[in-house]
Amino acid sequence: MAQVFLWILLAGFLILPSSFPNIQTIVKGSGTLTKVLHDVRNAPALVIAFTCCVIGTIGLCVLWWRWSHKYAWLLSTIFIPGMFSGLSGVISTFVGIYGAQEGVHYGVTTIATVAATGGCSVICGFLAAIHVILKRRENARHRLEGSYDGDDS
Repeated sequence: MAQVFLWILLAGFLILPSSFPNIQTIVKGSGTLTKVLHDVRNAPALVIAFTCCVIGTIGLCVLWWRWSHKYAWLLSTIFIPGMFSGLSGVISTFVGIYGAQEGVHYGVTTIATVAATGGCSVICGFLAAIHVILKRRENARHRLEGSYDGDDS
């Protein structure tokens, strides 16, 4: 299930940049929601991307809560892949900015996408670091108690 939710999240991150407006369609000076929705080049793609991101995030959070005591599993199947999924979303966003839009303007959707994908990378990286520390403490405690069997799961 973790792989399914990670792929759904990654799909959302990779679809999201396709909804960016072309630089010629942006009218400066308007920051309202109506203007943002008007400037979105592909509204269905934006809805699909947002839905994928929400479903993937909720699914991963449920799995994290369910398996919170399995530090190695969380690291290898949720946090590290989640960090790289977010990083690939950031890269995809910048490719879209500097490829299709010639890097001229950072619109509202562009900033939101960089914030979402970058936030995912930072949060998953931070949680991975915390779980590495927790795993090391657990292993040290098992060694002290004499119950460490050499299994790092």
